[in-house]
Amino acid sequence: MAASPKGSINVWPELATGVVPVVAVDPTITVPALEAWDLESLEAELDTDANAANRLIQVIITDSSGVEISRGPIDGTAIIADKVVNYHLAQFGTIPADTATDHYDQIATAPKIRVPPGGIIKFVTAALQAGDQFTALKVMATKYSLPED
Repeated sequence: MAASPKGSINVWPELATGVVPVVAVDPTITVPALEAWDLESLEAELDTDANAANRLIQVIITDSSGVEISRGPIDGTAIIADKVVNYHLAQFGTIPADTATDHYDQIATAPKIRVPPGGIIKFVTAALQAGDQFTALKVMATKYSLPED
C-alpha cells in the first residue's frame, strides 16, 4: 500500500517489507522518494548456521547520504549457533519477556523516529556467519507523502 495523497498523512500505520537478503547479509529497507516514515515497529527473523559465534545485532537508521539518525542494540542478547530467533521492536507498554525464539525491545515512542525520503533502516550484526540467513525486514510505519518540488 502506498502512502496517502501528496502532502498528507495516512493516520493508520502501514506495513512495508524489504527483500530477503542473500545468505550472510543483514536486512535493509529504503524509504521511497517523496515519502517519510514515522517508525512504529520493526521485525525480522535470523536463522543461524552451525558455526559458534555470539551474534549481536544493532538497528541503524541513516538518511539517504548515510548520515546516522539513530542507532541502538537489539536487547543485547548474543545469539549462538543453530537457532531461529525472531526480533521484535515496537512501542510496547511493557516489553514482553524474551524467549528462546523471540527477542523484544523498545523502539522510540516520543518523539518517534522519522526516516526521511531515501532513508535506510538496517540491521548490522556483529559476528554474522557465512550460513546465517535473515528474512526480509518488516517495518510498520505511519507514512507521509511529500509534495514534489
